[in-house]
Amino acid sequence: MQVQGPYARVRFGRMAYVWTDDEENGLPGAPLPEEFAKLTPKKHLPLALSSLHPSLWTVALATAAIILVTLIDWASAGSSFASSRNAVFEQGQWQKLFLSMLSHADTPHLLSNLLGFVGFGFLLKRSFGLLAFPIVPLVTGVVITLLTNATTPAWQGLIGSSGIVFAMVGLYVTLYSYFEHRHSWSAKIMRVTGFVLILFFPHEYSRDISYLAHGYGFALGIVAGLILIPHLQPKGLDHRNSPNPSRGVDLALPALPGQSAADETLRHGP
Repeated sequence: MQVQGPYARVRFGRMAYVWTDDEENGLPGAPLPEEFAKLTPKKHLPLALSSLHPSLWTVALATAAIILVTLIDWASAGSSFASSRNAVFEQGQWQKLFLSMLSHADTPHLLSNLLGFVGFGFLLKRSFGLLAFPIVPLVTGVVITLLTNATTPAWQGLIGSSGIVFAMVGLYVTLYSYFEHRHSWSAKIMRVTGFVLILFFPHEYSRDISYLAHGYGFALGIVAGLILIPHLQPKGLDHRNSPNPSRGVDLALPALPGQSAADETLRHGP
């Protein structure tokens, strides 16, 4: 509420109302028509949408792209977006380096990957901006697919976004370790180690999961984080103007109930 002279301006979301306590201008508590007309809001998004964090819109668009590519792949009769050394290096289907990291084998595979993608995507975008998400994860994802295809049998197919998810994990824990200063280095190392062990330690081994892609993703995420550190300005702190530039920002590791099933699914050729 803002009090201006005899008027009290009250805002509910984007809607503003004005009441007066001046009996000469109207009854106490009655809206002033001329003032109310000035405050009539222009057309805008519903309050529930306009109040969403801006980072959620970026994550939502990236998630929609993954779902769209997956649905197109499922609808393609006799065609698959899965990449392999044979498809990429021998047949020259380079577009599959990008398409395969967005498409998924089935609904559980898609949902499990989106869980990590949305969570870490929001953390990276909110704290470090567009460079940290989605630009670096997407570029890193292409490199992960390229390396995995180059180091697996020619007939072995690769599909799924978990390489990107693990790259996002590596990127976030690197930036967290550098910029977060609420805890000592020893405490941060313990927290990051425990978090990574929970995420990486498989509950059971599956031949359909590309652990190699996970390893490439996590390692490249760390490398990307080290490269980006000098070029990132965490939200809420300006190192150039801060009287104590070494203070850093308050970041947190997400709490995981267990390992998400964000796994690469391999499609085996004939």
